Amino acid sequence: MKAVKKIGVLTLPYDANYGWILQHYALCKTIESADYEPISITRKWNKIENPGVLFKMKKWVFYNVLSKNIFNFYKDKIGKKTIVVDSHDKAIQLKNQNFKTVVVGSDQVWRTEYTIPLAGYNFFFDFINSKKTKKISYAASLGTDTWSEDSKSTKIISKLLKDFHKVSVREKSSVKVLKDILGIDANHNLDPTLLLDKKDYLSLIKSTNKLFKGKTIGTYILDYDENKSSIINYVRKTLDFNVYDIYPKNKSFLHYYIKVTKWLQVFRDSDFIITDSFHGTVFAIIFNKNFITISNKQRGLARFLSLLEIFDLSSRIVDPTVKTEDLKSILKNKIDYSKVNEILTTERNKSLIFLKENI
Repeated sequence: MKAVKKIGVLTLPYDANYGWILQHYALCKTIESADYEPISITRKWNKIENPGVLFKMKKWVFYNVLSKNIFNFYKDKIGKKTIVVDSHDKAIQLKNQNFKTVVVGSDQVWRTEYTIPLAGYNFFFDFINSKKTKKISYAASLGTDTWSEDSKSTKIISKLLKDFHKVSVREKSSVKVLKDILGIDANHNLDPTLLLDKKDYLSLIKSTNKLFKGKTIGTYILDYDENKSSIINYVRKTLDFNVYDIYPKNKSFLHYYIKVTKWLQVFRDSDFIITDSFHGTVFAIIFNKNFITISNKQRGLARFLSLLEIFDLSSRIVDPTVKTEDLKSILKNKIDYSKVNEILTTERNKSLIFLKENI
């Protein structure tokens, strides 16, 4: 029997984040469908020395109680995993895995102001020998359309990326940043969640019962404020729909996260979506919903603009201080999903070809 080639997949450390787990699941699933064996590189942030009893207790409660629904999906649906990597020395040990290829992506793996202080240059595969293992990125995100590293760090990253076989980024603006600042040619590809079809996500939802009785607006708001609440209230009154909030307005540490499958069900069964999340926008598109995306600059606006530009849906994003007449215009104009789905098919095929030709 021919040995299955192992592909190491590196993404951000575990988080109670639906977009995070679904993009990781989708990338691993896509690699698996190409007859390779994806292995999740379990990179955590660098180990904290002597974290204390309170920290350990909070961590236990977070994993085993509050976010257990997301963590269980991660354990069950992400097949093989490496040892836990919480230092550079642990990362170096992965050389024994004999990966054919390693893939870094997607999500904001190259948002360096977050990743370098907590994981060094591991997200640029500084621990992998390219003579033995091919390095690529797939839809890696810088998060923003600017570059914040100093000249020393920039030189290190540029050298590491020049050791990659192929570089793929998620935002169109990142192609220019990498070329102009790092001297790297990059492909622009879809977020991994868009590599799977709607039916792939529907197969994860076991219940065929509709979640809501009446017409409902599903909201997935990561950062509530008065302006966002006003937008939701205006749409609710105008459409005369009910509202289902995936997150409460005042989410605390003790927030209990619903199952990933129920999160998907909200998108399946809602009649309209309002979100300030990148992946909330992605799944509104996947499930062919009319939606409004509220710009979320603190989490990286470039991600939203690049995504919506692909599908000619830039008119669906609004500033939190949007005027009522603009909202009225958006509600009046329904999305032509026949056109959107044609674009998605074309872009998905291009992205799949890139991934499968380079792993």
